[in-house]
Amino acid sequence: RAGRCQPGVCFRLFSRLRFENMLEFQTPELLRMPLQELCLHTKLLAPINCPVVDFLMKAPDPPPALIVKNALQMLKTIDAMDPWEDLTELGYHLTELPVEPHLGKMVLCAVVLKCLDPVLTIACALAYRDPFVLPTLASQKRAAMLCRKRFTAGTFSDHMVLLRAFQAWQKARSDGWERAFCEKNFLSQATMQIIVGMRTQLVGQLRASGFVRARGGADIRDVNANSENWAVVKAALVAGMYPN
Repeated sequence: RAGRCQPGVCFRLFSRLRFENMLEFQTPELLRMPLQELCLHTKLLAPINCPVVDFLMKAPDPPPALIVKNALQMLKTIDAMDPWEDLTELGYHLTELPVEPHLGKMVLCAVVLKCLDPVLTIACALAYRDPFVLPTLASQKRAAMLCRKRFTAGTFSDHMVLLRAFQAWQKARSDGWERAFCEKNFLSQATMQIIVGMRTQLVGQLRASGFVRARGGADIRDVNANSENWAVVKAALVAGMYPN
C-alpha cells in the first residue's frame, strides 16, 4: 500500500471536497459497538472490585459513562449480572457465545425448552443481517414483499419469515437448485451461507460448554423435541428479547 508498505502513488476515487470533509481518523470501535457484550467481557478482565465503568474510563477514547451504566443495567435486567455487577451463572455462559447477550440468552433458553434448531437460525440471522435482498425496481419490490409474506405462514412474524426462508433454502440446496431459489425469492445466497457457518459455530460452542453433550445425533434430537411447536419457539424468543 502506497505510503504504508512502500513509496508509491495513491489514487482516491472521490472528490477533493469529500476528502477534506472526512474525519482524519476512524471513530474508535469502542465508541461504535454495542456495549453490553463488551461489559460482560470487561468483567472477566477487570481487577476484582474494579467497577466496569472505572475500568473502561481508562481507555484512550472511553465511551460515555452514562451509556456504559445503561448497558450494565440491561445486563442486570436480563440476569447476566447481579446488583453488585458480578457475573451470574448465565452471564458466564453468555461470555462463551459469539453473539450479543440477548441472542445468547435466546439460544440458551431454546436449549432448555428443547427448540434449539429454529431459534438458532433466527438468532444467527438477527446477529448477522436480513437475508432478503431489496430490489431497486418498483415492480420487483412488490414481488419481494409478496415473497416475504408467503414465508410468514399466517403468523405475521418477521422471525417466522427468517426461519421459513432458511428452511426452504436448505431444502432447495439439498435438491440442487439453491441459486435459482435465491433469485426467485430475493434472497442473498452469501448471507445464507454465513448463517450456516454461524449456526455451526454456535452448536460447537454449545457442545464445548456441555449444553449439547454428545457428538452423535441423539443429543441434537433431544434439544429439538419441541422445534415444530411454534408456541414453544416463541417462548424462547420472548425470553431472549426481554425487556424489549
